[in-house]
Amino acid sequence: MIAHNFQSNIRELEGALTRVVAYADLRGKPLTCDMAEVALTDLLPQHNQLEPERVMDVVASAFGISKEKMLSRERTREAALPRQVVMYLLREEANVSLPQIGEVLGGRDHTTVIYACEKVADMIERDDRLRKQIVQIRETLYGRRPTA
Repeated sequence: MIAHNFQSNIRELEGALTRVVAYADLRGKPLTCDMAEVALTDLLPQHNQLEPERVMDVVASAFGISKEKMLSRERTREAALPRQVVMYLLREEANVSLPQIGEVLGGRDHTTVIYACEKVADMIERDDRLRKQIVQIRETLYGRRPTA
């Protein structure tokens, strides 16, 4: 959970881990995910604050594509990849349901959303450039200063 939310900077990750360990130690209780979440409340992004429109705008801008083209039925990589990234981010960051994501993105089926989320997750593991781009998109969405 901690590593998922602090991907851009090793110092942020170390600081978050130190904070969580100290929090658990001060309370004299074993460390749990719930306790970590409480300890990092002011540092963690608020998932429910992400609006689908904002995610689409930020992703379109990051990929240098118009929102209309991204939402079109076009299947070129130029249009499909940003659309898939939007689906992935809405699922992972905003916890929007699969049918809702499909609806927001032009009435696509929930299975299309599942495929897109899995594909982007796989690509993040293999493609360092895309991973960095998604980290920058997340930083923009949450108002953090993007790191090179």
